[in-house]
Amino acid sequence: MSEANLRRLNQLLSKYQYRTVYSVVVEELEAVLSTSRRNTSTIMSKLCEAGWIDWFPSVGRSKASTLMVKVSLQEAICSVLQPEIASGHFGSVSKLLSLYGATAVRALSQVTEKQNAWNEANNQLLITRYPWVDTIDPAKTYRIAELQVIKSVYDTLLIQDQQGRLLPGIAHAWETEDNDVTLWIRRNIRRHDGEFLTVEDVIASLERLVIESGPVSYLFSQIASISQLSAHSLCIRLKAQNPLFLHALAVPHASIVTRDVRHYGDGRQAFVGTGPFCIEAWDDDKLVLNIHPAYFRQSALLDRITLSHQGGELSEYLGQQSQDDGIKETYTLQSFSYLTARFRKDAEILPEYLEQLIDYIAAKRNVVDGGNVVSGLSFSAPSDSAPPAGLKLKGKLILTEPRWTIPHLAQLAQWLHGVIRETGLELEVIELTDISNPSLMKDRADVLFLEEVMELPHEYGVYEWMLASSGLRFLYAEPESWRQHQRLVDEAVSLQSPADAFVKIEQDLLASRQYLPLFFGKEEILNVCQVRGIQVTKTGYSDFHKLWIDGE
Repeated sequence: MSEANLRRLNQLLSKYQYRTVYSVVVEELEAVLSTSRRNTSTIMSKLCEAGWIDWFPSVGRSKASTLMVKVSLQEAICSVLQPEIASGHFGSVSKLLSLYGATAVRALSQVTEKQNAWNEANNQLLITRYPWVDTIDPAKTYRIAELQVIKSVYDTLLIQDQQGRLLPGIAHAWETEDNDVTLWIRRNIRRHDGEFLTVEDVIASLERLVIESGPVSYLFSQIASISQLSAHSLCIRLKAQNPLFLHALAVPHASIVTRDVRHYGDGRQAFVGTGPFCIEAWDDDKLVLNIHPAYFRQSALLDRITLSHQGGELSEYLGQQSQDDGIKETYTLQSFSYLTARFRKDAEILPEYLEQLIDYIAAKRNVVDGGNVVSGLSFSAPSDSAPPAGLKLKGKLILTEPRWTIPHLAQLAQWLHGVIRETGLELEVIELTDISNPSLMKDRADVLFLEEVMELPHEYGVYEWMLASSGLRFLYAEPESWRQHQRLVDEAVSLQSPADAFVKIEQDLLASRQYLPLFFGKEEILNVCQVRGIQVTKTGYSDFHKLWIDGE
């Protein structure tokens, strides 16, 4: 209805200047609006109700009425856009930009500036075009966008600093002896529903990690038993000693959830947590987080965050403004992109051709971005190699990859597609719709391409990657091959120097031509869009948790 009113207002402004009083007859208005007398009256009444015009209709045919248009088209567009921008809905932005061009652009800029100021004054943040969020179950997801939300809604027993050193979380103390890990739980931690967190809640959450199938299930399948020692302490007994296990209790996947569930729009649900934010609303369009007023650690800096899954046009417009300013910074992240390849019996590419292709891509990566190439999990640079000779292959390659929400990864994917096609191979790209369950693609795709974050400390990050990475779960999709790989990792972690054994496992992977590291992860940040009342296109890997949680 607002868009229809805008169209009618624009028709009036084509004839009458705003803030000027006119005497008009109904027949004149009928002509301007190109409609009937009855509809003219309805339209004018609606414009009056919107507060856009003053109209005092005459009594009787051919008698003059008094008309004054009170707003410009830009002001009217602002009034339509303002509630949408404030609520994180952007349904009409695209249409208004296409219909009203530069006028709508000026209105959009004015509205976002005002909303920025209001959000900042009221400790609120709106992030536009945030990647879709299907689940925030810590045991069920491997997606960064969902793990970022999980880190704000739930807490872990332990946390890590930037160097990967363990610090107290829900547990204020811990000790290990042989296969036993004993943890003491803080008293008086308030859940989002106002109840106190109990040691029974913690045990139930840990037991759920053991029995639930998910991307990190093997990390916790090594738990033999969990027992309550007192009202505020518990013991985790492992099947074997594992010096890296404590770090698993600090990753988002090990977030403590309670047994109580809250329900939201579109049939969504989430466990009650204890984190710095609780979920106020969640539907297909957006997810709204409110501050937890009784948080047991330092309170959040913001009171409310709206993660909108819309706003493409808004992001594109403001992103162009940022590019015009030329203010951009690039950061290298603790992540890397890589390929894993399967030799499928029904593949339309011969195994030897697939091996040659992996070698060819390995040589080409130095040409496209030699300074950013990563040789493997050690994150060291590879030795210089000769420029690749031309390669001609026959057949068809099926590549699966996620839907890219980070611009540099979308560009990297285009580069990869081009390298594959220049060999003469036919390329088909299938979207990896569930990165947490890549084995679903085992019979459909030959190669998986993605980028993943490595947790700290580095030794633990390698350990987790080997047991939970989507690439390896795609490569070892058959149960027996996955069990064999798990046995190798278990043997490695039991040694005096697990790191050396991890290197040997990776070297064997590289030699098989079924695994190829590509590039360091990076994020390009347009500074004028950062940490304001509206944060545009925050789709990167950087931990947006830091934007509203003060450091301790």
